[in-house]
Amino acid sequence: MKKNLIVITGGAGFVGTNLINLLLKETKYKIISLDNYSSGFVKNHNKNKRVKYIKGDTQNISKILKDYKRINSVFHFGEFARIYQSFIKMNECINSNSIGSNAVFNFCLKNKIKLIYSATSASLGNKGDDKNLSPYAFTKTKNLELLENLKKWFNFKFEIIYFYNVYGPYQICKGDMATVIARKLLKIQVQDPMSGFFMIKLESFREVVGELQRQGFKILTDLLSASRGGWKIKEIPFVFKERQYGQSKMDSAVTLEYFGLILARLTGGAISIRFVLFLFVGLTGILVQLLMVGFFLKVMFLSFFYSQILAVILAMTSNFFLNNILTYRDQSLSGKYILFGLLSFYFVCSLGAVANVAVANLVYNFVPLWILASFFGSVISSLWNFMSSKWLTWRVR
Repeated sequence: MKKNLIVITGGAGFVGTNLINLLLKETKYKIISLDNYSSGFVKNHNKNKRVKYIKGDTQNISKILKDYKRINSVFHFGEFARIYQSFIKMNECINSNSIGSNAVFNFCLKNKIKLIYSATSASLGNKGDDKNLSPYAFTKTKNLELLENLKKWFNFKFEIIYFYNVYGPYQICKGDMATVIARKLLKIQVQDPMSGFFMIKLESFREVVGELQRQGFKILTDLLSASRGGWKIKEIPFVFKERQYGQSKMDSAVTLEYFGLILARLTGGAISIRFVLFLFVGLTGILVQLLMVGFFLKVMFLSFFYSQILAVILAMTSNFFLNNILTYRDQSLSGKYILFGLLSFYFVCSLGAVANVAVANLVYNFVPLWILASFFGSVISSLWNFMSSKWLTWRVR
């Protein structure tokens, strides 16, 4: 029997749709798309009669594709493919990437069908140390390990495709991703406002350079927001090749910087990215302070006055180290300067700390609610802490 059929899981999604269109153009194979439409769309369907679309889960591939003898190969693209959402929808990620993919592997192994599997660069970051950084990266890494073992045990035939910053037609433009946030909130009408690969006329750059933020590296978002839709933009889809040198700069700190940029641009540049990050760190400091006040009051049985003092010191310490990592990462202190920086942070924030304790006690005397009193004390000292530490601790001019 002639094997004239190609199966594509996730065939109604971004990559699957483009692959189907390419195969229809370049080959004479008939195609079956197996998709559960969790991220695929009916509007992506190609009306060519050589394509058949089936709605179903990869977990049931053996039950759905009974005419396996005609199948030449399986392109397995139908997995959960979002890093951020894999934390929120971990069960869905595991069901798709582990259970579903295992069913696809077994189907191909049992019926001697060649597999083409879509791997991800998310499992290769930081020299391979990022393979457990998210549920998504973890499941994809384990699938690669399983495939290598299947090759050793059963001489299983497969090929691996790695995707790096894939972009083009049918790209998903909805979801809880930074690109979507930038497009919706800042009214930026491009598919990938986080791209670092672009060209711009010098005259256009000069028009907005005075409004750009001085922190962060996602400059395209900043440029397009500052242009206020006044530029003519042309997008050219492309796929990056595998990174040969260096590592991706997109870590948790840069992610916070990016959202800081969004907030800064929403205010028209009235506030800086650094101030947004400092406020974020300040919020964590408030949480530390409240927890510590509760601990000293309820566990150590200290008076509120002394509980507040100790909690403020611990919150200041926490704020210093977080600000050193996040807010002032471009001027981060290290080595012996850490101690000097911490001491100067204590010093420049001392007035804020005194005000913190004084205001908190004043509020507590009128309204004996320690959470409310401690919160007001923290708010009063925040602005002073930012300005003084900016100039003296990290010496930002």
